[in-house]
Amino acid sequence: MNPVTESGPLSQEDRVATPTIRSATPGPVQQTPVALATEKLYRKKYKDRQGGSIGYSIFGQWFIPSTNSKDEEITIQRARDFYLGWMLEPLIYGNYPDVMKRTVGSRLPVFTEEESELVKGSADFLGINYYFAATVTKNEPSSSRNPDYYTDMGLSMTLLANFSSSEYDVIPWAMEGVLDYIKQSYGNPPIYILENGTPAKGDLPLELKDTRRIEYLDAYMGAVLNAVRNGSDTRGYFVWSFMDVYELNDFSFGMYNVNFSDPQLKRSPKLSAHWYSAFLKGNNNTFFVSQGMTQLQTNSSSSTSSL
Repeated sequence: MNPVTESGPLSQEDRVATPTIRSATPGPVQQTPVALATEKLYRKKYKDRQGGSIGYSIFGQWFIPSTNSKDEEITIQRARDFYLGWMLEPLIYGNYPDVMKRTVGSRLPVFTEEESELVKGSADFLGINYYFAATVTKNEPSSSRNPDYYTDMGLSMTLLANFSSSEYDVIPWAMEGVLDYIKQSYGNPPIYILENGTPAKGDLPLELKDTRRIEYLDAYMGAVLNAVRNGSDTRGYFVWSFMDVYELNDFSFGMYNVNFSDPQLKRSPKLSAHWYSAFLKGNNNTFFVSQGMTQLQTNSSSSTSSL
């Protein structure tokens, strides 16, 4: 869970004082005191001057039952509580979900009354990173002597993503489900989709004609629009990513290809870059009929360096 600030240009002092905190811990157990200290410092010393806001980014994931049984409904809610509630309930209500407190017991840190009041309402907005959904199935109670987060959850999870071929299943209603669930369960806080995208893996010509990415982005942006129309206070959407990044160079997430073998790191727009540019200009009405996609490919070939 990463604190994020929104504000104007920062001085060197401001940048040092408003860090983004990252941790290997997948939740707020270890980070809460540090995050609270950062939030308190920012509000006390910098917020009035900068006019910024403080938010926390989490990895959003929607869960789909393996069957339609009553047990699976309970399992789904348990997954939501452990995965989303672990992060969001302290921020909104000042404590961890009841199911976590019952299951984890003394291994779960306890908020003092003062800490609960400090953390409750400390986020001005939530950031969501969303990529894929997962199916879940109830597991039998574990007798492990070394229980961990996954044994405590009491379920098995199958990610709906083919990592070997670098393709994520296109299930846009799942992200819409996350936004609606947060609206219904956590008071409809302001939300920004900070990351949403799909990787690609292949040779350069294939990678540049990334129609699969266009289909993915079109579907998920449509899901965000549906959520907004249904009342979600979602205020922004960011594609991951603008260009390929070095630390993930085995998987191409960017709308621009980066040639990491070239000393000049040559950047080439993929088909999705042209599509996204047209989307921002309001020109995407016919791209998903075959004729429209063919025209887009023709346009991108003749204007590769125009973006």
